Amino acid sequence: MAREAIVSAARAIDVAQRRHDLVAENVANVSTPGFKRRVAAIKPFDDVLARKLGRIPDRVGGEVAYDFSPGELRHTGAGLDLAIDGPGFFAIQSASGVRYTRNGAFAINGSGELVTKTGALVLSAAGPIRVTFPGPEPTVSETGDVLQGGALLGTLRVVDFPDRSALRAEGGNFRAGPGAVEIRVPTAVRQGYIESSNVNSVEELVELILNMRTLEASQKALSLRAQLLEKVTNRSQG
Repeated sequence: MAREAIVSAARAIDVAQRRHDLVAENVANVSTPGFKRRVAAIKPFDDVLARKLGRIPDRVGGEVAYDFSPGELRHTGAGLDLAIDGPGFFAIQSASGVRYTRNGAFAINGSGELVTKTGALVLSAAGPIRVTFPGPEPTVSETGDVLQGGALLGTLRVVDFPDRSALRAEGGNFRAGPGAVEIRVPTAVRQGYIESSNVNSVEELVELILNMRTLEASQKALSLRAQLLEKVTNRSQG
């Protein structure tokens, strides 16, 4: 019985440490555009509560889930800052394949292609989007049409997934895991805006404090149960 109690306490410590790591990552990305907070995989009661609050995490990769609730749209006025006003993701082409992101802080590379800050190509339905140099600054309509001097350069590939649990996090973006089905969504695109992270620093701080208390209590319980087991073992050997 004492051994089972020790195992339970050790598991509680492991869970608390994992939760601590998730909170630390969330806080570190509070200023990252389009970042979606990570949470521990929820239980049925938590699911009900999350639905009432309107923040329903979708499981992504086993014990970790992502809260895909939208962040606040912040006006920047920059022509290459784009935000998705609703569900969906920008499709981008990285060196590892097609990936998906909510971070619309884009730029133009030396080849005239629309890219992310990390250099991944921003995709239209027909492939990468390339602007003409010299030429006027591109404009983007609410439907995702990228125009330059009235000429259509392409329509942004804004997509979503009926089952987001099939998404896998990768380097700040997402990749489509086994069974993922990509669908086009008629979501409005806002030029001159950036979606903020959906991390609430106050909520994360409260979570961190509560988790630290859980960790301390589990560590004390483990120590006491280990001492009890040692006493029982000594008596049986005496």
